[in-house]
Amino acid sequence: SIIITVVLVLGLTGVASAGIKVELSNEAAVQIALGGATQYQEWVDEFSKTWDSLSGISASSFTIANSSSSYIGNAKIGLFTVGVIINPTYILNPKLESGSGEGYDDFVGAGLNATLIGGFNISKSMDIIVHVFYLPTVTYQDLEVNLFTIGAAWRWRIFRSMWGGGTGIEGLVLQVGIGGAKTNISYKNNSLNMTITNDGVDSEINNIDAEFSIKNFYVDANVIFYFRLIYFMTISAGAGANLSISSNEIDATSTNATVSGVTTDISLTGDASKTAFLPYVQAGLTFNIAVVKLDFMGKLLFNSSLTEKGYILNAAFAFRVDI
Repeated sequence: SIIITVVLVLGLTGVASAGIKVELSNEAAVQIALGGATQYQEWVDEFSKTWDSLSGISASSFTIANSSSSYIGNAKIGLFTVGVIINPTYILNPKLESGSGEGYDDFVGAGLNATLIGGFNISKSMDIIVHVFYLPTVTYQDLEVNLFTIGAAWRWRIFRSMWGGGTGIEGLVLQVGIGGAKTNISYKNNSLNMTITNDGVDSEINNIDAEFSIKNFYVDANVIFYFRLIYFMTISAGAGANLSISSNEIDATSTNATVSGVTTDISLTGDASKTAFLPYVQAGLTFNIAVVKLDFMGKLLFNSSLTEKGYILNAAFAFRVDI
């Protein structure tokens, strides 16, 4: 299910706190099937690690998407700029905590942040950019979401060197940003059909009824070089780093699941969190059509502890009016 992937397998990596509690309605029968209390506790510990890792990673993905929401495709705005920006995030082959189970290689994390963006000129070389969005509870099929996201960035154009014909160096820009968000998700899926393996024990989860409360905070800094290739096109490239603090409070139940052949309900409750430092590189392309700006940006964030790939994909797509 793409939705359960969006909710559970996203983010970054770093220091994590294990806080997901696992409870079974048919605990006694599962203990017998596993060979005793010791074997049962080993399975519970590994199952808890799995969901703690996935939940913490998912919270972090929202931070990554939110931290790119102050992207501007020009070295300097006019008097002010307003628009909308969309930031998708993808994580391939998540690397879970050691001893947290098998069967998750097919998961692909996909996070998305969409927000209003605005900015104003505070001097010939400095801008302030803000992004903010509130989404009341909306329902789509079995998914309910509401969120509030906010952030700001200070930009300083260090130098510029424009040439004839509207081409040249738009500028080298230092940008520092800060922000956060809270997202509440209610999700039901009665046809999950997921088989996972923990401590050599197969578990079949056919449905889930879950509540997630995701909170994130970030600090971000980068340096970006902007070049006006032709009058209506600006290209950019740069590098930076992101410090992200994220948490995911989960309350989920799967009924009629199967653990080592025993039918039982599984309850997952608790809070998973991650703190991470992610260096990155990025490149962008902006079309300058009079006062209309179309911004496109791609970003690679690096952290080998999060995915087998060693990187996370992030992007920005924005439509702005710049006066």
